Amino acid sequence: MQVVSEYAFQKKAVRFMLTSHFPLDQYSGIINKMKQLGNVQFRQLQSKGEFFAVTRDAEEVILAPATEKEADMIAVVSNQSGYAKLYSQFIGPIFQANSRPIK
Repeated sequence: MQVVSEYAFQKKAVRFMLTSHFPLDQYSGIINKMKQLGNVQFRQLQSKGEFFAVTRDAEEVILAPATEKEADMIAVVSNQSGYAKLYSQFIGPIFQANSRPIK
């Protein structure tokens, strides 16, 4: 979150939407500070997921299952339009439907 916070502060024209199952007792302080930047939005998933999905400008996508050890994680990293379409038309809307804005 620190890296995203610093980048969002430096690049005001870039918009960020972070969707996860945040432990709010741990992250509410930094979430509130980051929301004040104006270019960062947060959404809270109803439950913890078993995977990660990240996209940049609907052009680059990272998809990976959650693992107990980070060293065991194998991800799909792609800039192919098919993966971007998979995220923007299927995975992203599922995240949106199963999450609520953090106010």
